[in-house]
Amino acid sequence: MSTYFRQQIQLKMRVGIVKLYGNIDQWGDNSASCFSERFEKAAAENDEIHIHLHTYGGSVFEGNLIYNTIKNCKKPVDVYVDGVSASMGSVVMLAARKVFMAENAFIMIHAPSGIVAGTSRDMAAAAKCLKIIETNFKSVYAAKTGKKEEDVALWLNGDNWFGPKEALEEKLIDGIVGSVAKDVNIPKSELKGFTAQTLYQRYEASLNNINNKNEKNMKLIALALGLSENATENEILAEIQKVKDAQAQLSARDSEIAQLKTAAQESEKKTIETLVNEAIVAKKLTADQKAHFITVGEKMGVDGLKTTLASMNGATKPIDFISGASGGGSARTDKKWADLTDDERKDLRDNDRDTYIALFEKAYGCKPDIK
Repeated sequence: MSTYFRQQIQLKMRVGIVKLYGNIDQWGDNSASCFSERFEKAAAENDEIHIHLHTYGGSVFEGNLIYNTIKNCKKPVDVYVDGVSASMGSVVMLAARKVFMAENAFIMIHAPSGIVAGTSRDMAAAAKCLKIIETNFKSVYAAKTGKKEEDVALWLNGDNWFGPKEALEEKLIDGIVGSVAKDVNIPKSELKGFTAQTLYQRYEASLNNINNKNEKNMKLIALALGLSENATENEILAEIQKVKDAQAQLSARDSEIAQLKTAAQESEKKTIETLVNEAIVAKKLTADQKAHFITVGEKMGVDGLKTTLASMNGATKPIDFISGASGGGSARTDKKWADLTDDERKDLRDNDRDTYIALFEKAYGCKPDIK
C-alpha cells in the first residue's frame, strides 16, 4: 500500500468514546449488559474505541464480562485512566490494546475480597473461589507487564497505589497524558489516608464539571489528529481542514476510479458480444449458442474467448466446448470429472457418451452403469 493511501486511511479514522465512570455492579450504568450495549454501539459506528475510566472497582463477575467484551472486540481499543482505576478497574483496563494515564491519576491493585455467611463448607467454597479469582488477576497483570506471577502476587498484599510514573515503570500502562481533572493534585505520600472510594470522590466533581471549550475533548481531538495534546485551537482547526480537504480529494479519486472501472467493464462486454457475433457470421457458432459463449467470454475474458473461437473450425455443440472435443472429432479426456457441473455431465452422457465414460473411468477406476 502506498504512503499516500495509508495516510488517507489514517485521516478517515473514526474514534468512538465510551465512559466507564463509577462503581462496577450488576444494576447500574456500569453493569456488564449496560456497558456492552454502549460499547458495541460505538464499535459498530467507529474504527477505533477510546474508553475513559474512573472507577473504584466493584463486582468481579460483572468486571470479568466487561473485560471479555473489550478483549474480544475486533477493532482497536485504548483505555485512558482519567482519575482512579482501582481494584477491578485495574483488571478491566488491561483488556485494551494500550493503557494511558492522566498525569495526576492513580491505579490501585489489591486482592479480591467478599463477604459470606454460612457453614464452614460455605466459607471453604468462598475461599476457593477467591483463590481462583486471585490466580486470574495475577495472570492478567503478568501478561501486561511481562513479569512473573510470583512477582505481581506482591501487589495483592494490601492496597498498592501506583502513580503514572510508577505505573509506566512497572509496564502497567503505555503512556502518560495531560491531566483531565485539573484541580485535583494528591501527593502519593498522602494516599494512606484514602480508600479507593474516597479518592474517587475527590476526582468526581472535577471530571463531571468540564465545560466551556471542553478541554478534555479538545485534547482527544488533537491526539487523534496526530498533534500534541497542547496544540492550540487554531492548530486543531487547521489540521481538521487538512483532513477534510484530503477526504474530499480521496472521494473524488474513488469516484473517478469507479467510473473508469464501469467504462472498462462496459467496453469488454461490447467486445465479447462483437466477437461472438463475428463467430456466428463465420459459421463457427450457431445463433442458439450466442448466450452460452457470451457467458464463457465473461468468465474467461476477451483474450480467452478469442483463443477459444480461433481454435474452432465450424459450428459445434455446446457440449463439444465443455468436453474439449473439436469439430465433432474424437473425444478428449484432458478435462477432469470433478471440474464438470451436473448439467455438463448430463450433456456429456446424452450427447458424447464416449467422453462421459472416459472421464468417469478416469475419476473412479471403473465404467459408469449407464444403458
